[in-house]
Amino acid sequence: MVAYVYATDRKGERAEAHLGDFAGILQVDGYGGYTALAKRRQLIQLAFCWSHVRRKLYELADKSPVATEVLRRIAMLYAIEDEVRGTSAEQRRAVRAERACVVVDDLHVYLEARLRQVSAKSKLGDAIRYALTRWPGQSLFIDDGRVALYSNTIERSIRPLALNRKNALFAGSDEGGDNWAVIAMLIENCKITGIDPHAWLIETLAKLASGHPANTVGQLMPWTAVAGEHRLHLEPERLVFIDETWTATNMTRGHGRCRKGERLRMDFPHGHRKNTKLVAGLRMTGMVAPMVPDGPINRDWFEAYLDQVLVPELRPGDVVIMDNIAGHKRAAVKERIEAASATLRFLPPNSPDFNPNEKAFSRLKAMLRKVGDRTVSGLWDLIGSSSQTNVPTTSNHAATNRNDRRPLSTSLSTPPGGAPRDT
Repeated sequence: MVAYVYATDRKGERAEAHLGDFAGILQVDGYGGYTALAKRRQLIQLAFCWSHVRRKLYELADKSPVATEVLRRIAMLYAIEDEVRGTSAEQRRAVRAERACVVVDDLHVYLEARLRQVSAKSKLGDAIRYALTRWPGQSLFIDDGRVALYSNTIERSIRPLALNRKNALFAGSDEGGDNWAVIAMLIENCKITGIDPHAWLIETLAKLASGHPANTVGQLMPWTAVAGEHRLHLEPERLVFIDETWTATNMTRGHGRCRKGERLRMDFPHGHRKNTKLVAGLRMTGMVAPMVPDGPINRDWFEAYLDQVLVPELRPGDVVIMDNIAGHKRAAVKERIEAASATLRFLPPNSPDFNPNEKAFSRLKAMLRKVGDRTVSGLWDLIGSSSQTNVPTTSNHAATNRNDRRPLSTSLSTPPGGAPRDT
């Protein structure tokens, strides 16, 4: 459940008033109001977010080997969390105690040593102190499996409000701010429970206008069983995520390994390069409906892609999910998808929601950089062969389809505005 509370300022007592007599663990960011509250109340423990530690160091990684090394070690913690995600709290605690504890202890020693070597006024010094001054809360996740490594879930829930912050200037009054928080809470709870907010809001307002008893208004809330009829009953195997990415003839690895104390030397291409687009879909079983157009993806290209590549791959009942951009929301796009007895849906505007295509594309690009082909035809062939040899992914809903042997470098039979192209 997501809950928003409006306050007139960011003073520490606002958090104290909101929490009341709460006792337990708070998963928080670095806001000083929580730290002051925990000092006054011994029954409150703070679990700090590793993403906030990482964020400060990531900004320095290009210029600081120390920041790069810390990020590498934090990535080890993230990898352990990926393995235990979805398991019980006790299982997470056991794995963390066995594997993450060593990483955290070594990192603590490393940060303390580096803090003595850097300027106290430098950004790197500030980033290290941010982590060390919160270390008991940063390491709390090791001893308690209920604690998350980071608070990204909360960050995603608050981002729609942050993106919409300027609209809050027109709330009009403190009462308007309170009402805005309530409405935002209802809408966000619809979203996280798979309910269509628009349909829920229409029906709920209609019931209230028709005299729904005031003492049972709680039955209409998004988190109750009554709202179940509005849930989007999506079967994972029917989801088809559509996205696009770029590839180029100058792709090469930017990192490698060498002996300690030696300089790593690698060839790096310079001069003219050819960029090309890749459009593809992703099911639970792997990548589908791939196409490499020779040029930018405009309206004609995308509609031709739908007609000749995507729609033939769709099955009745499929749910096609696209980015929330104007080019995808034209009536012609929806007509083509629905003609295949499928449904078209979009990610929320400015959405932090994860599109699984990104991980699949990331792995594909890693393979392209490793080979480093410098010709357009070679790049297209490499993309196709990578698909045939099963591009690895890192999520269950993006596993590779061993039965889909069509190369990624599928071409349109007649590119818009030009002659047919061979790949």
